[in-house]
Amino acid sequence: MSGHTRESVRILSASPGIELDVWLYSPISPAPFPVVVAGHGLSLVKDAGLAAFGEEWASRAHFASLILDYRHFGESGGEPRNLISLEKQLQDYQSVIDWARARPEKFRVDKIVVMGSALSGLHVAELLLRDQRLAGGMAHCPVLDGYATSIAGPVNVRLMFWAFVDSVKGKLGLHPVFIAAVGHPGDLAFLCAPSCYLGKFSH
Repeated sequence: MSGHTRESVRILSASPGIELDVWLYSPISPAPFPVVVAGHGLSLVKDAGLAAFGEEWASRAHFASLILDYRHFGESGGEPRNLISLEKQLQDYQSVIDWARARPEKFRVDKIVVMGSALSGLHVAELLLRDQRLAGGMAHCPVLDGYATSIAGPVNVRLMFWAFVDSVKGKLGLHPVFIAAVGHPGDLAFLCAPSCYLGKFSH
């Protein structure tokens, strides 16, 4: 039987009292299901195109999926808002993986797969190294070499300066520096390629 259901679940993160907002897609068939744990790239949220993945996995492949918003983004908790921490994003994946493993009546704990898009493709590679119990991973248009990506284009001196300032402020426990995730060429933003701005707001 094809089809699926979707519900929102709240999962505790590694930060006490802060919850992750997660979509749970389930096939219309008997549990337990293999399950995909998925997150978007950089600053994007699950509303930005990940629903289609959950629907297809459930309806066609008969996989459940848990699609998360990272802390500080979307419907998940965490202050300040829009704070990117790659380590926290990895922790958020792991929190959802652990939540699934604690529910063997719902999920096949031997068939948990992780999926990431763009920058979170790098998360997939890291998670597979850290967690040998994962059954596999899917990386959608992934960033797999952060250093090579960072030097592929012209050096953005302004961005490097503010990254240094943010690093110093972080070590001193001060408020982070915020810049745009996506901008036009020449803007002070993390991604400034001509196609990035249109891609960010096309969903």
